[in-house]
Amino acid sequence: MQAPFFKSLRGKTTLAYTFVTALGLSLIIMFLMVIGLVFYRSSQLNGNEYFSDALIITNSKASQYLHSKNDNPASLQSWLENYVANGHASLEPVNAFDAGAAIIQPDADALIIDAQYKILAAFCPQKACAIGSTYKPDEKSYEDKSVKTAFLGMGEPIEHYYQRDMQGHYRIAIPIMAKDGTEIKAVVLLTLLPEQPRKIENLMPYTPLVVAVILLLMVLTIPFGALFGWMVSGGFSRRMKKLSQAADAWDAGNLDTFPMDKSNDEVGILTRKLRGMAERTQTALQSQQQLAAVEERNRLARELHDTVKQQNFATLMQIRAASKMIAKDPVQAGSYLAEAERLLKSSQEELGSLINELKPVQMNGIGLGTAIRQFCEDWSKQNRIPVEVEISNAFGVGLDREQSLYRIMQEAFSNIARHAHASQVKLKLTYEPTFVDMVIQDNGEGFTAEDEAIRGYGLNNMKQRAEELYGQILINSQPGQGTALRVVLPLPANRKA
Repeated sequence: MQAPFFKSLRGKTTLAYTFVTALGLSLIIMFLMVIGLVFYRSSQLNGNEYFSDALIITNSKASQYLHSKNDNPASLQSWLENYVANGHASLEPVNAFDAGAAIIQPDADALIIDAQYKILAAFCPQKACAIGSTYKPDEKSYEDKSVKTAFLGMGEPIEHYYQRDMQGHYRIAIPIMAKDGTEIKAVVLLTLLPEQPRKIENLMPYTPLVVAVILLLMVLTIPFGALFGWMVSGGFSRRMKKLSQAADAWDAGNLDTFPMDKSNDEVGILTRKLRGMAERTQTALQSQQQLAAVEERNRLARELHDTVKQQNFATLMQIRAASKMIAKDPVQAGSYLAEAERLLKSSQEELGSLINELKPVQMNGIGLGTAIRQFCEDWSKQNRIPVEVEISNAFGVGLDREQSLYRIMQEAFSNIARHAHASQVKLKLTYEPTFVDMVIQDNGEGFTAEDEAIRGYGLNNMKQRAEELYGQILINSQPGQGTALRVVLPLPANRKA
């Protein structure tokens, strides 16, 4: 049954590409918006535009009023006071990106003077300003320079019409043209505040447009990301599936499965490395199996030579001696035949032990504990030696460990039968959470380290089996005091009891 699309590798990869596309686009949009807001908040339009608006608007309004109210100084004074009270020397911005309205400083002097510097109208909240008196500009603030520029007309650079004072305000001189436009009739002196920073709230009317653009980008790019992910993930999914199937086969012990991937990306390189590792592992296992088979044949040859062959030769010698003595001394001939019978029986027992070792371990369905009990029962009947078996907390430890423990037990009991001359054997098998422990103890003759080096005592095979599973074998033996053999095999941390 095929897995649901979004539970498959291709579905997950497609979803990942879609998510990454949406996330990447969202991050880009957010980054651009933050940059735009910071730039909008901190940046100002050209300051000259701010003052140019004040210059043009104030010139237009004052020029119209002066032309119509020239004969009424009181009306001119009233216009100036109202203009300052209005607070702005230019129009309000028409959009969020327009220059802000020029703000008139309410507590600063505002004057209108003619070409002879005579004060035509004055608004002086902090000092007396006599209308009709002569205006004296402050030379320290370079105000005189701005006033002279204003009387030259509107053709000078805008920055020549204003000067910044010590408080950071701007004193601006605005020329008022005569009705015929041939000369400057008067100059208006105002103090303006610096241009105010823009407010984020000014951008609120553009929010629907921005949201619409973002949604349009999402609608256009997310399907593209999904399509691209679906196309790219198709081949990637098939390659990863083959690699996963090969890994499952290797885990099951089948190293004949070799995935093929000739691409030069990371997956292809990894596949070829894993293929090479599997091939080398298979070669090493085959070599190890061949070497183990050769070693086992050599061991069996030594066992047959040292036991059965020697005993058969001795039996043959006893039978020959009996045939020679049967006519002369029947009693002596009978003793030779009795010894021959004993030797044949011993050979039979040796062959039985070797046959048991060659038999495959049959534990499927019965477990290691049952297999050990059956073996000990058969061995005890065959060798007429009682065996006491104790098994605690049994659980499955894996076929490889169970077979190794079983073979080590076979070897140990074979050695007891051949060399120990014991009258009793005890076997204790204990299962712990992190290891399994097997102790085999007999009350036989025991042996020394020199005896072990000379006779071998079958211990090398047992040690090799234990070491292959990262275990160890401990032996405690003294002549005349029996032998205790202990096998400890560690269990994997993720075992399932």
